[in-house]
Amino acid sequence: MNMALPGKTAVVTGGTTGIGLAVARTLLEAGARVMVSGQDEGRVAAAARQLGDGAIGVVADNRSVAAIDRLAGRAREAFGRLDILVANAGVTWISRIDEVTERLFDDQMAINFKGNLFAVQKCLPLMPRGASIVMTSSCNDA
Repeated sequence: MNMALPGKTAVVTGGTTGIGLAVARTLLEAGARVMVSGQDEGRVAAAARQLGDGAIGVVADNRSVAAIDRLAGRAREAFGRLDILVANAGVTWISRIDEVTERLFDDQMAINFKGNLFAVQKCLPLMPRGASIVMTSSCNDA
């Protein structure tokens, strides 16, 4: 794929591993400035180091609307605007139906659904006409 994104800005939620990290790397290679988020401070720092110049790591738990709001604020401070939002944060915790607890269900839905909805809501005011929102999903049954 040949993309040219010089001068563009992007936020990738769940950008510290897997699909999110690969997307962040691709955006950087295309010339964009990229902010990645994740809930684990160590993984956020490692991803930012691995991605190198042009990448900013921000700790933000996708279950927390306040954390997502802070992430959008950091994007505003760092970039002024946002051209691309990749709402990628997600988890799959596979369990037999009789092993699913309310807490497990609530945590997974908070990360996969609630967090991504509020990431769009909080980042949308930073996005000019023509900006892009990409939402990903996957399932891995190990």
